[in-house]
Amino acid sequence: MEIRLPYDPKKVAPTFDPKDVYTFFFDDQSSCWKALDRVSVDEARHEVVSLTNHFTDMVNAVLTLPESPQASSFNPTQIKDLQAPARRPA
Repeated sequence: MEIRLPYDPKKVAPTFDPKDVYTFFFDDQSSCWKALDRVSVDEARHEVVSLTNHFTDMVNAVLTLPESPQASSFNPTQIKDLQAPARRPA
């Protein structure tokens, strides 16, 4: 079935287009948000039209991905306090 969910065009960043907006639902089994299959974006009515087979919490959003993976932190001496295991006698 089709579902229409409104979006606020003022909250779509200028670097994005309304066609970048998707409807997401929270999948309890995988504990993450997943995008519904989008049918269209009605820019006149500010609605995203998507397909679903169930009802749950849904939200319209723009998903942005980093251009390349980045380390969240780097400490080159983080393992300096590890000790080598004792050698077994032969």
